[in-house]
Amino acid sequence: MRQALLSCIIFLYALQSFAGNSFYAHLAVNPTMVSNKPCLLAGGSIVYNFNNNYNLSIGSYNMISRNIKANFLDTNINARPIFEYNYFSSAFEYIFNPDENLSYGIQTKFSLGHIRYNLISTEKNLLPGYNPDYGEDWFVAFEPNFSVYYNLRSWLKFLTRAGWRFSFDASYSYVGNTFNNNKLSKPFCEIAIELGNF
Repeated sequence: MRQALLSCIIFLYALQSFAGNSFYAHLAVNPTMVSNKPCLLAGGSIVYNFNNNYNLSIGSYNMISRNIKANFLDTNINARPIFEYNYFSSAFEYIFNPDENLSYGIQTKFSLGHIRYNLISTEKNLLPGYNPDYGEDWFVAFEPNFSVYYNLRSWLKFLTRAGWRFSFDASYSYVGNTFNNNKLSKPFCEIAIELGNF
């Protein structure tokens, strides 16, 4: 919830800068893999463009799919916790032919990731005041990727990305459930729109 709120704040701040040529709002969904299971993240970022060819961005993304569940049962509420993955990122990108309707980019992204098991709010409400701690882990990741941009309007761009996540120092474990670098270093793609005065 905090990550979703932060994404909204980032989006609103970028919209405030809508009239300027330098700041864009970037809203995205990120299909990826964790271990051998597909999952979906969503979030947003503020993009600062300079010299027309260069983008700097900061953002926040949160896992919105709930398909990865623990192999243990929380007997207090008779439910299996879900896997949560969110991260904060910063990125640098070079754009080729930025003035064309169809342009390309190469991006390097660094992120600080957070993973843990948790109960969804409706499950926590089954037992008032129950907020179990299943542990957590923070790790860093490097995500080089290639992007394709298409200008839909003077204020709207559509883009896709494809790349690979290389995670470092990931070591989450709880009751036989483990997530390490091998399980988190996976391919990813991104589908996004950007709003701004292009």
